[in-house]
Parts: sequence; C-alpha cells; structure tokens
Amino acid sequence: MEKIIEVARYIKVKFEEIYGKEIDEIRLQKLVYFSQRESILYTGKVLFLDAMKAWRYGPVSIKVRKEYRNMVRKKVNIKTFNKYLINNVIQKYGHYSAGRLINLTHREKAWKYSRKNLSKDDRGFQNIHISLIFDEKERVYDTYWDMYCDEFKDFIGDIYDR
Repeated sequence: MEKIIEVARYIKVKFEEIYGKEIDEIRLQKLVYFSQRESILYTGKVLFLDAMKAWRYGPVSIKVRKEYRNMVRKKVNIKTFNKYLINNVIQKYGHYSAGRLINLTHREKAWKYSRKNLSKDDRGFQNIHISLIFDEKERVYDTYWDMYCDEFKDFIGDIYDR
C-alpha cells in the first residue's frame, strides 16, 4: 500500500520526465484517481487508503491539493509494480488536457453516484467510496492491453509481488 502523497509526487516527476513540462493540479488529481482505479481494476487491491472527494470537476484529494504547490522532487518509496502501473496510467491518460480528464472522470460510476444528490454547481465534499470502484471491476475489458482486467494479475506473474 502506498501513501497518496508519494503517488502524487511520483506522477508529478514522471509526467515532467515524459512530457517535458510541469503537470497542472487538475491533471495530477485525475491521474492520482485513475491510478487508484487501475490498481483496483487490474489487481483487486487499492493503491492507497486515502479517500478522494467527488468535487464538481472530478475526484480530488484534499491532501494532494494542500501539498501540490510545495511538492519537491525527491526519491519516492513505491513498489516496482506500482510504479509500472502508474507509468501506464501516465502513458494512457497523461496526454489528455485537463478538460478531457474531467470529462472522463465524470463518466465514472463512482463519481456520479457520490454526487447523486448534488446540483451540478455544488462543489461537493462527499467521499468517493472505494466499494463503488470495486463494483466497476466486474469483467472490464481493456482494449489497450487486449485482455479483461481480472486477467491482468495472471499476466504479470511474479512482478506483482516486488
């Protein structure tokens, strides 16, 4: 299990290495969310325990929001497999604009359900319940990997335990 700030710091550094520019906060927040979701979809386990809020423009971590401006480049202690998973999230979603990432998160059942009694202008401080993301796991097919998400654990073999 990773700490959400470490995940965010890793994404920030890796994004800058890949794209040659600083990541804005909206993109960072969405890539943190997608990293959590992909971990659940592919491994059946959460990447971090911290809850994310169902804000108007998509999932937001209050911890990441508070730390974003002061995030410094330093070594992060993240398992090899989790780095692999996060790198794939950055490759899969990092090239999208902040607006496109917002639209993608607005399609997520977990985000929609967490905001169901709110107006579209309400900022929203409800947690996105992890159980809702687990509900989406049922036989999701990933065209990028050309396999069902629940087959991924068998595919990666022993790298998962590193």
